[in-house]
Amino acid sequence: MSILESTFAGGMETAIKTRVSFDAKARQALERLDGRSVQFNMSGQDFHLKVEEGRVEVRPDDIEDPDLEITGSMSSISQALMTSNTSNIALHGDETIIDELHVIFGPPLDPKDVADKAKAARDYGIAAARSAMETISAQFADISNRGESIAKLEDRVTELEARVTELQRQLAESSERKANADD
Repeated sequence: MSILESTFAGGMETAIKTRVSFDAKARQALERLDGRSVQFNMSGQDFHLKVEEGRVEVRPDDIEDPDLEITGSMSSISQALMTSNTSNIALHGDETIIDELHVIFGPPLDPKDVADKAKAARDYGIAAARSAMETISAQFADISNRGESIAKLEDRVTELEARVTELQRQLAESSERKANADD
């Protein structure tokens, strides 16, 4: 076994263990893989992944009768694990395993969760703007009743406009983060 092979195997094993330590969905995917094995055939460098009783083992060699055999270049297999795009690899065996591997190796953010958070931020911004307008209306009525000057009212409106602008900026940042996460 070469240093490159042992480093790759150890790195993959560490990546899996790290991900399942903080990601409940990845942990559940690993549980569903219990008792399963995957053979990776990558241009002369073969590796296998085996899950037994919640323990992950990645070794730079072949395994007999894997549940799934994945053949392709290192980059195409990596892409398949991270994106579920299997068009550039060959799969033989239980192809549902690739979906579980995607949960473990794919992005930790669910695009739907990001979209929901962006929508919530937008709704918060709209509610804040409505609240600001209601506050302006109430203050205008109060100012009119107290006979305060228009200059004081303009100052308050300027402050509220600055707050609305800040909320719009925060919403735009949230939307940008969502768009970047979707990419």
